[in-house]
Amino acid sequence: MRKRAEHIIFENARVREAAQALRSGDLILLGKIMRKANDSIRYLYEATGDELDAMFDAARGLPYCIGSRMTGGGFGGCTVNIVESSRTDEFISVVGKKYTEKTGIVPEFYICESGNGAKEEQLS
Repeated sequence: MRKRAEHIIFENARVREAAQALRSGDLILLGKIMRKANDSIRYLYEATGDELDAMFDAARGLPYCIGSRMTGGGFGGCTVNIVESSRTDEFISVVGKKYTEKTGIVPEFYICESGNGAKEEQLS
């Protein structure tokens, strides 16, 4: 229970730190926060699994992967990765190969871009 509580306390602090990193445009800091968050949910909250860990580990050391962390409900799910846009195809190839070698599963990748976020709209 102590490890779970530590994760929650640290995660709340990371969310505030990540929001500030986004406001200041510091993607390198955001990437570090994402990796810390993944390690916390992996080792303190213990809510990942072998396949999810394999995906994170495959992305972790790549210099063009700015940040990575699990998302979803845990024990499966997905990872979210911030990747230099010019290296997306390379990321998919390298991570896909490493993941398949480790798990025997061919992964799916979904390329997304961030938008302007939620905003207020006036209805007529």
